[in-house]
Amino acid sequence: MATYTKVPWNINVAPSGAAYAGGIETGVGSMKFVHSYNVIFHTAPSGTTSLDELWLWVWKTDYNYNFSLGFGDGATGTSFSSNMTQVRFPSSSTNWLVLAGHIMQNSDTCGGSSANYGSNWCRGYVNRITY
Repeated sequence: MATYTKVPWNINVAPSGAAYAGGIETGVGSMKFVHSYNVIFHTAPSGTTSLDELWLWVWKTDYNYNFSLGFGDGATGTSFSSNMTQVRFPSSSTNWLVLAGHIMQNSDTCGGSSANYGSNWCRGYVNRITY
């Protein structure tokens, strides 16, 4: 029988004492880009006995800047940054759903970037399914 557990995003770890995690500033249930480079949001557990189901909403505070999202393949070592696509959504929008239950496993990665720091915010959660 499968079990479901809500787990936090495992964002890149920042240098010791930094206020952000690999380009993302975290808050209660939300993340904000604080640098304009690529950031890994989440890495799925290794192996094939667990699946991570990703739910991600994005909104922006400046109409000029969109958000890029990509996925990496843990089995082949393909980087998420080589598979990114730009996500366009309305300016000054809130809660634009960009990942609706996307399934990952076996060290797959999900990440993104913003052309301007502080303009894109993210909110979401991960359900870990173990069977």
